Amino acid sequence: MKRVFPLAFLVLCVLLSLPEVAADDAVFLGYGASVFPAEEGAIELEYEQLTITYHPFDEEARVEAFLIFKNPGEAKTVLMGFPEALGHSPAEEEGFPTILDLDTTVDGVPVDTVYQPLEMRNGDFHFDRVYLWKVHFQKGESHTIKHTYRYKSSYDSLGYWYLDYILQTGALWAGKIGRIDIVVRSPVKVPWMEFVPYPEEYSYFHATEWEPDRDIRLTSLYSTDLAVFGKGEPVEGYYDEAAARKIYREAAVKRRAEIRAYIAALKPEYLSRCTKKEIQTYINGIYATYGRPFKDPAWAAFFTGKWWYEPDHAFHEGMLSGEDQKTIARLKTYVDKALTSLPIPFQQKILDKDRPSGVKSQIKVKAPSRGATGRAETSGEETSRRAGKMRA
Repeated sequence: MKRVFPLAFLVLCVLLSLPEVAADDAVFLGYGASVFPAEEGAIELEYEQLTITYHPFDEEARVEAFLIFKNPGEAKTVLMGFPEALGHSPAEEEGFPTILDLDTTVDGVPVDTVYQPLEMRNGDFHFDRVYLWKVHFQKGESHTIKHTYRYKSSYDSLGYWYLDYILQTGALWAGKIGRIDIVVRSPVKVPWMEFVPYPEEYSYFHATEWEPDRDIRLTSLYSTDLAVFGKGEPVEGYYDEAAARKIYREAAVKRRAEIRAYIAALKPEYLSRCTKKEIQTYINGIYATYGRPFKDPAWAAFFTGKWWYEPDHAFHEGMLSGEDQKTIARLKTYVDKALTSLPIPFQQKILDKDRPSGVKSQIKVKAPSRGATGRAETSGEETSRRAGKMRA
């Protein structure tokens, strides 16, 4: 990767940049971004796990990033940085901080950071400040960095909001990123990421040996969001009741069709690794898109929380299409052989993720068990009463 490292002025060569904001009265409230090397250190980024949680009505994103760095060479101390773009608005001439509640740990231990000016930019994005800290690496040693923070979405006078996360700062580390996993939990689609609409509203991106050549942008029109997530309730000043309900109905119909198509396309190799609860979630998900009411309080609460779900007390099995009936029948064949918990490697990875290097986990993971043999109920709401109710 090409790297230029002077701290006073750092220029990024961006292969795919974010669009500029054209409105003069826009309110800019910053970006999310990846950690970068403030000085040349020849350190490799082996793994990056990024989770961004955002809902239009929250007006802010919550970020959790977990990274593993490795030193392939001789022992060295590396100066790492987390960049910040100052916010601006018509009401405030001077820039203001945009990163909120930043918390950084190295191998699970909190570290103090130094906050100072920085210029990092290209034609379409820029950073003005940086949080700095040092990490010492022995020869061949790896360290884990975790940081959490919040930042708000920007918006303009036309009612558009947008949320950006800059990934290309990760291109400044030596070599390519060994593996990267990104999850964006939001009802809004992310243009360049695979959209997975169920059971959560999220987008997912995974790559190995990846050189960052793109960034994340979520964007939407606020008036449309009000109609969709308000289930078509009118909001004074935006549109009348008929228009709001029309926007919602069209969006809900499209989302339900996407969910059915996604579940129908699940492959056997994926389903064979699912837990009993996950299989049941897919079965009930198809029923939910047809408006089936759920007697079990946990399932009822789960689907009531989905903006696209509309209970229909006139629901009957004959409402399902032939294809959806076949999908449900196929899913039920996996119920009896499904795991009742995640396999040990996945659980252990979660438990060990934040522990300091060289410290073995003191938590023992119970081996997964197979569910008892039993036929699913015809309705599909619960696979087996013996399996217990879904945890809310």
